[in-house]
This record gives sequence, structure tokens and C-alpha cells, in this order.
Amino acid sequence: MNPEHNNELDDEGPQSVDLEELGDDGASDTLPCPLCGEEIYEGVDRCPLCGEYVVLGVARRPRGMLWRIVLILIGIALAIWIVRKVL
Repeated sequence: MNPEHNNELDDEGPQSVDLEELGDDGASDTLPCPLCGEEIYEGVDRCPLCGEYVVLGVARRPRGMLWRIVLILIGIALAIWIVRKVL
């Protein structure tokens, strides 16, 4: 039996001998999710935390921007109506 391997669970991560066997050079292939910022692996389609689709090189349309503009315009119209009603 290899002294570097043991059968107990190791909560600290993989051992160096395991990384050598897998050919991991220590570099992580992760990127931040464009919506929530969670580190996700390159090549995944969706963020496991927020579910946002990850498409590299494509700008994401801000969510709710249209509703914000509509609400602002309604607020301005309501303010004008109230001012005219008072005067």
C-alpha cells in the first residue's frame, strides 16, 4: 500500500500525489459568473448558483432595464399631472 494514500476522508482537498496522477498543474480554469460573480468552471453552460446562462463573448442585456424606464416615465407623468391639478 502506498503510504501517501490512506482510506480516510480528507476534507482539506486532493493530495499532491492525486494531482500529479491527474495532471493538474495547479491553475484553476474558472471564471466569475456574469450575473452573481460566483466562480464557475470554463465550459459550463449555466451557473450552478444562480442558473444564468454563460456565453463567453456575448454581452448580457441588463434585466429589468425596460421596466425601470417605464416606471420612471410613469412617475414623471404622474408628477406633472399632480402639479397641473394643484395649480
